[in-house]
Amino acid sequence: MLRDQNGGCNSTRPDRACQFEAHYPGAKFSYLAANVIDNASGRPILPPYRIEQVRGIKIAFVGSVVRETGKMVSADGIASVHFIDEADAINRWVPEIKAQGVSAIVVLIHQGGATEEPFDKVARDALHGPIVDIVKRLDPAIKLVISAHTHHSYTCEVDGRIVTQAESFGHMLTRISLTIDPRIADLPGKITAIHAHNVLMDTQRFPPDPWLTAFLQQLKARSDVVLAQPIARIALPHIDHHINQAGESPLGDLAADSQLDATRKLGAQIAMTNQKSIRESLDSSATDTRYPQVNYAQVAATTPYGNTLILLTLTGRQIQALLEQQSWLDQDRPDGRVMLQISHGLSYRWDASQPLGQRVLPGSIKLNGVTLDPDGHYRVSVNSFIAQGGDGFSLLTQGADRVDSGINDLDALSRYLISSEHDGHPAGGAQAASRIVRVH
Repeated sequence: MLRDQNGGCNSTRPDRACQFEAHYPGAKFSYLAANVIDNASGRPILPPYRIEQVRGIKIAFVGSVVRETGKMVSADGIASVHFIDEADAINRWVPEIKAQGVSAIVVLIHQGGATEEPFDKVARDALHGPIVDIVKRLDPAIKLVISAHTHHSYTCEVDGRIVTQAESFGHMLTRISLTIDPRIADLPGKITAIHAHNVLMDTQRFPPDPWLTAFLQQLKARSDVVLAQPIARIALPHIDHHINQAGESPLGDLAADSQLDATRKLGAQIAMTNQKSIRESLDSSATDTRYPQVNYAQVAATTPYGNTLILLTLTGRQIQALLEQQSWLDQDRPDGRVMLQISHGLSYRWDASQPLGQRVLPGSIKLNGVTLDPDGHYRVSVNSFIAQGGDGFSLLTQGADRVDSGINDLDALSRYLISSEHDGHPAGGAQAASRIVRVH
């Protein structure tokens, strides 16, 4: 991230750095992060705010990331920083901003919420989610909050402030107009009115920018050389990544199997992968053949995060405790985004009517038909994100004899698809394999 901001080619990922241009000059905009604190200095690792001047009026923009970032990214990438409460971090800089003669303050925050109101209607007190509590705790000088993270589109009023979000991937644009009166004696430059509305980026209404179009075409031409490469044939045109009521998906089964296959020679007996690491279903562009073929782009869309596979040793008792750390599919935790997909040979049953921490049925966890020994030791293959406690799977940090295989999860999936085709049994199923069984 610091290289993205400052430029240069020195990177832990030399396969990515300066591949498009011989020298990368750095971003032409400023990253802001009031709540990302350097462990050594105790100060933000990046500027907490930036002041722009528009028509003689100063406007401050304060930036903040999600406080729970540490649970969402690999721990080794953020070892030198920590994340503090968003509202506290933002409020900390308001006096300094005011001392520079700035009364108009805008917050840019990567946290959000949701509402049932239409995207193009300003809704009062209709927003819900983590952003609401943050907004209510902000300094009264802050009147506008531009939010993110939840991929919703809204313009809402919360506690007298305007809170916006423009969905995701450029689908929406939020147009925001500030009315600022420089003549107010006590607060020159105070925001007196805010008008915000979301606009659908209809390509028929808004012609593409010529420079950006040419740039994207250049990128696409270079990328297509790799993305269009055929990988393998699969068993059916669509392998779904959505989980069933038990918490299992057909693509989750396939991904876990591929990771077990990739690390079996290193001693792996079990593979587990988090549901959130599987971004999309695996779709072939062909629907008229018995075994449709997928290319690199289609496979990469399913597992885009670049995690390596880590082997570690867990006891049977630890494996049961690990499964209890899942967010089960019930009224309290309905999305199932933090469910583990498990490799073939492993199975278990869980009871939704039991309290959290006691849902895996005793004796139901089996490996190749044999009940796991609570005191037995098993080699487990997991991706590097959850191996470091990501998605709340803190128990994996207790795994012994850790070995980084160096094998990328995307490479593991690609190789498994290729070998399955070569064996005459293209991979993939229409339904989950019932490795996980839900009771009640």
